[in-house]
Amino acid sequence: MRMSPLRLSRRKLLSCSLATAALSLPAQAGRITDAAGGTVSVNGAARIVSIGSSVTEIIVDLHQARRIVAIDSTSAGIDGVKGLPDVGYLRALSAEGVLSQTPDLICATSDAGPPEVIDTLRQSGLAFALIPHVPTVDGILQKIALIGTLLDSDTAAAALAEDCRHRAEALAAKVRSLSGPKPKVLFILSFSDGRLIAGGSHTGADSVIAMAGGSNVAAAMSGYKPLSPETLLADPPDAIVTMSGAGIAPDRQAILDYAPLASSPAVLHGAIRAFDGASLLGFGPRTIAAAGDLADFLHTPATP
Repeated sequence: MRMSPLRLSRRKLLSCSLATAALSLPAQAGRITDAAGGTVSVNGAARIVSIGSSVTEIIVDLHQARRIVAIDSTSAGIDGVKGLPDVGYLRALSAEGVLSQTPDLICATSDAGPPEVIDTLRQSGLAFALIPHVPTVDGILQKIALIGTLLDSDTAAAALAEDCRHRAEALAAKVRSLSGPKPKVLFILSFSDGRLIAGGSHTGADSVIAMAGGSNVAAAMSGYKPLSPETLLADPPDAIVTMSGAGIAPDRQAILDYAPLASSPAVLHGAIRAFDGASLLGFGPRTIAAAGDLADFLHTPATP
């Protein structure tokens, strides 16, 4: 039985917060062990290139936005950094674009890429921290702890972690209180020329669906992959979730016209909604609120 990422014991959640235990030892301001196992030390970084929406929003929430000099495209919609230079998409970075910002700290989530660019940045001689990207509430708290230590903002990080923990627990309690079967959810990453790419297990989409009290109809496959028409016909979704944004959101009418979904409860009742991708799948503090919005959407009766 797959456990929801929010069904965490209080002890386990607290273990991820700065208030109880440091995630990198020895505990020392400005020094962490990052996702690649390297020791990263920085003292008073004043020029940060922030890569990954969750990293950027945590830095902003720690009241350190003034240190950020450039961001990646997934961070562009975050208040406090709008209008800053954009070094490109999280998974399609160029070393030249990042280094041209003359940072004294590069802070990126561990799903940043491509690998050869990450290797170049690690070998640049600059402080470079890969923050673990784990799509769970624990993962959010871990990011906060590491970034708080790295930026010598332990007090603010402890407060932010506690706020996130409280909100996660409230959402978990709300989901547990719901009666009836879990709504069956289809997350569509992209859809064109009749080829539907869905979020399977071991994805942020699968994790956030579970957080919101839903059941992922694509959970039998792993990752973001094409989903067969046969799967949709055998297990039609009650709700369909996509990402919003120009060039990102699948065409709603194309989804409505797709024959394998035509008789699904999601299409018949118009239960299709686009969410901001960085908030929903970034797994920073905003993801908890986005999961709450998703829960409201999934558990509110749809009207055709």
